[in-house]
Amino acid sequence: MSKLTQRDAFWNKVYQMAFQDKNIVIVSADMGAPSLDKFRRDFPGQFINVGIAEQNAILIASGLAMAGKHPLVYAIAPFITLRCLEQIRVENSIMGIPITIVGVGAGFGYEDSGPTHHMVEDISIIRAMPNIIINSISDNIMAEYVAEKSSQMTITNYVRLDRQPSPDIYRPGHDFSDGLATISEGNDGCIIATGRIINNACFFCPMSCN
Repeated sequence: MSKLTQRDAFWNKVYQMAFQDKNIVIVSADMGAPSLDKFRRDFPGQFINVGIAEQNAILIASGLAMAGKHPLVYAIAPFITLRCLEQIRVENSIMGIPITIVGVGAGFGYEDSGPTHHMVEDISIIRAMPNIIINSISDNIMAEYVAEKSSQMTITNYVRLDRQPSPDIYRPGHDFSDGLATISEGNDGCIIATGRIINNACFFCPMSCN
């Protein structure tokens, strides 16, 4: 199993893109990561830490988007979604200002931190708003793909990342453009899953998941 997390795979790809695209700006709500340390070091003018102020992070990212930047705003999943619902609804859904919202710790990723850090309602809540697409990441290959597409989005993009490392499911170069991938085919039933739970679904599948 890869020791690289979805979070680091995502931000490593953003780091590579930043060499060519100076409009990429990361707005962090007091969240760090090993993959963000080098970004902050090499692109100090493209990294903003707003502190523990997630609602303000959404507003700053939206303002940057209106100025022609490609902002990615980052925090723990429940804090960058539920705590910011009004800001996301007004700035990004109603006004159609495209930003990428990156939440880490989807589901019970922060199981040791209690229910304030658990996030199981985000998909149903965010998908009720127009002009927002949800990318529920399943492995590092998908994380890199979505990171590359994020700067090209014309609507708001919510990316939900798992906290813990997990095995890669897809092969490099997999096409995720349809939004739904068939991992393996059979005749005995159909298992539909999203995010890290796909690894559990693959356990019940008699065929190889890649």
